[in-house]
Amino acid sequence: MISVKDLHYLVVLSQTQHFGKAAEACHVSQPTLSGQIKKLEQRLGARLVEASKPKLLLTPLGEQVIAKAKPVLAQVADIESLATQHQDPYSGKLTLALIPSVAAYILPFLTQQVRSQLPNLRIELVELQTHKLLQQLQAGTVDAGLLALPKPQPGLRSLNMWIEEFVLALPARHEWVGRQHVASREIASQKLLILEDGHCLSDQTRRLCGLSDGNNQFKGTSLETLRHMVRMGYGVTLVPKLTQLMWQEQGETGIEFIAINNPVPGRQLGLMGRTGSVLWPVIEKLNNLAQEVLPQQVEAATVIEFD
Repeated sequence: MISVKDLHYLVVLSQTQHFGKAAEACHVSQPTLSGQIKKLEQRLGARLVEASKPKLLLTPLGEQVIAKAKPVLAQVADIESLATQHQDPYSGKLTLALIPSVAAYILPFLTQQVRSQLPNLRIELVELQTHKLLQQLQAGTVDAGLLALPKPQPGLRSLNMWIEEFVLALPARHEWVGRQHVASREIASQKLLILEDGHCLSDQTRRLCGLSDGNNQFKGTSLETLRHMVRMGYGVTLVPKLTQLMWQEQGETGIEFIAINNPVPGRQLGLMGRTGSVLWPVIEKLNNLAQEVLPQQVEAATVIEFD
């Protein structure tokens, strides 16, 4: 009989594209994971993985097995949570994934509330870019995701939490310093610093400013990288409101912030989980706790959608 654990190893391997990283994510040694994948192949009588360099590839059968395994693993995860949730819906473990541009800034608002109001809930945090977060959520590797909500996704449902406006961050000596507002169409005339591909904030910035993927913008790996680049005078960048507040609380003096209008851009933050998940009472409670501690949102902000 096929082992659910072996299917989990295969799915994680397909997501990480690396035996070592997959083993680390599964909390086993690399030889153990490799051995279980081989046993799975022996049970099925066919190869599932081609360990060719420089990239790990799946065979056509491997792709089909993974497509079948993901909903099975999601159901197994729900079954494992069912007994605990039946006794106390706010106890047990919840694996929560957050996108990088949210994780560092929203957790300080949320952590204390969770500890005081959900003392029996153990939250395991994972930081993932949006596309990987959605993949792992659908596969059952994570239970919920806190992110800028994309368009509706099959098998997932979402809760709106907060509309976060974007502001323009620019060097303290920039010619625009002192202005109250800057129109969104003006930003494209500046040297715009954006996050690398894969970050939803990068997609939203390009859509707001009418930029194509071919534009030669500097692409940073994190908001902190862009922060240093702006401070040194290399360009301007869009940042979420929580990022602005955090930088200002840290005493940032080399960067000024200007509101954007026509339109006021924003993103819809929220929580996502699997449709029918037994963890929905917990996800709803987390959403309510976050809404209690987040700053007052800008009602006029226009949400920039992305896929």
